[in-house]
Amino acid sequence: MSKLLTMSTVLAVSLVATLISSGLALRPDPEAGSSIEVTWSHRGEGRAITSGNQTGAKASALMEASEELAVQAEDSECTKLGGVCSTEACEDSNGEGFTESGLCNGGSDRVCCFKGNDKPCEDNGGTCTTSCSGRHESGMCAGGSSRKCCIGGSKESDDETSAGPGEGDSEGEVDNPPSDANNLLSEANQNVLNAQVAHIDDICELSGELEGKVSGWAADDAWVLQKMQEKGYDVETEPGVVNVVGAREVNLASNVPVSDKFTNKFRDHLYIFWKCSGDDEWRVYKTTMTTVPGAGSKGYAGRKLTSAFYPGQYKHAYCQGLHKSGAAMRHVNNVNQYLILKNGHFHKNGNSKRFTKPYSLNFHGTRSKNCGGGVCESTNVNNWSLGCQVMSGKKFFNEILALIYSSTTKSPRSAHDMAACKRSDGGVKRTDCSRCMTYTMLNKED
Repeated sequence: MSKLLTMSTVLAVSLVATLISSGLALRPDPEAGSSIEVTWSHRGEGRAITSGNQTGAKASALMEASEELAVQAEDSECTKLGGVCSTEACEDSNGEGFTESGLCNGGSDRVCCFKGNDKPCEDNGGTCTTSCSGRHESGMCAGGSSRKCCIGGSKESDDETSAGPGEGDSEGEVDNPPSDANNLLSEANQNVLNAQVAHIDDICELSGELEGKVSGWAADDAWVLQKMQEKGYDVETEPGVVNVVGAREVNLASNVPVSDKFTNKFRDHLYIFWKCSGDDEWRVYKTTMTTVPGAGSKGYAGRKLTSAFYPGQYKHAYCQGLHKSGAAMRHVNNVNQYLILKNGHFHKNGNSKRFTKPYSLNFHGTRSKNCGGGVCESTNVNNWSLGCQVMSGKKFFNEILALIYSSTTKSPRSAHDMAACKRSDGGVKRTDCSRCMTYTMLNKED
């Protein structure tokens, strides 16, 4: 007992961290003969109660230290990235912060919170991460102290491709060829993808119901290809390689009322189109989706800041993998986003409405629910999208992902920034960085 009473504060912190795993601890205060009762909830929320001569100060110090040491297994996807799972407003004293969806257990309103701003790091050419083998700087990133600004010299940079945004083409892929080492999926997670996504051997030899949903360009849709060409975006023409385009019905930067910009209906459109050998005809698949968050308290209005995808082309930024427990195309490289305030207007950084997003704006479906033995499809956006590109119902697995997975498996393209893809996985083994697609988002009305 005497050794326990003379332990240093550092050892006391270690003791609290150990006791946290059991949920409840009662130990003497090492300095004052007092006791400190520590409880830890399943969401990582701590509380300390003291008795004796020393009250709040010691408990506060121990709790602050133990929070750094405690990593809750159920929220590990978030905490590994330096965030904290929460349903509360995510902002620091300057009103800055951002959230990542799909990283926390519990309801969809529980998101991974990073208080602060990554801009100081990005302005210095760095990337905020919890893993850096090169030079790193503290105090330049949002989130916890484990998130540091990695500035050059990283061994991971050897894996990066040399092509810049919009520069890569099929010939350039030899610089970063697909490799088993870049498939981070665990066997269990690979089995999930195999089980959920309908298999297509060759998208140039479709049959059955899906074949009837593929045609050439309709007159009302030809603007998609024309606009891509006008903007100088890459258009894949290699047989069997898909182009994936989201078309936003209402331009968020336009002057229309907020109520016209956000809706709970899947009113935007997804186009998947490709060519096959032997002819010069386009095969086009079209369906509905949403490129914007939902309206109302379950959508953007229920949060201080919500992501909304920024138009552009993002080369090989989406790879096969999981969104929570469902098959998806995971966001693994930088894209741009708007940040929407709860009144529906833009959050700005100076005069800029554009912010960088390194991961978590995934390309996913709504999880179908069993209804009396049948399948119910979600018809309202609500919080299915908080920046993600979302399609409703079972068609996502049976048609959309079936086409994309077939293409990205048979004609694989590695992530544009391999090091960033591996960082985005967070060690969870949920991403195949060797089977990726380019995603293009257009405004129907510029």
